Amino acid sequence: MLYESTGKYGWSKIYKDIDLLTGKPSESYSLDSELFGEGSVVFKNKLYVLTWKEGKVLIMDPDEMLVLETLNYDKEGFGLTTDGKYLIASDGSSKLYFMNEGLDVIKEINVTFNGNKVEMLNELEYIDGYIWANIWQTNFIVVINPENGNVVKKIDFTGILDENLKDENTDVLNGIAYNDDKIYITGKRWPLIFECKLK
Repeated sequence: MLYESTGKYGWSKIYKDIDLLTGKPSESYSLDSELFGEGSVVFKNKLYVLTWKEGKVLIMDPDEMLVLETLNYDKEGFGLTTDGKYLIASDGSSKLYFMNEGLDVIKEINVTFNGNKVEMLNELEYIDGYIWANIWQTNFIVVINPENGNVVKKIDFTGILDENLKDENTDVLNGIAYNDDKIYITGKRWPLIFECKLK
């Protein structure tokens, strides 16, 4: 089941069970107008939803789409994924934070490529033992070794969305999802989701 979280004050929503052929969700939940929605992930049968600068994480029932609890959070919220053991979050820096269900940071890693910090880590997805992260405001996604933070692959998605499909509202690439060996890529206010395979 595909969940999608969206941002913008007054417009932030969580969509449940998106039909990949039509783009239509079976259900949606609107965040309060003072919250800017960011990354989300289902972890231990609960849906965790980051907010950008509000210092809040919503914990929801993923079936009923109801907020069960709101926890305080001391970082900016960008991306969120899980390796099944920990929540893994980004805050727009070069760091990734591994947290338990109470949001206690168990460990953190610095992400580097050829010894240099990789800043502006944004959307995250855990795929086959690696963390995929898009670099904010770019078309690049990096594949990160979670043990040491080293980037093992850098993928350029420039041109994936045809120029004819863009308008004045089309924004940056920042959506990554994974299911059944299929990788899905999209962006802010993109009209399409792309199913991708690496060469």
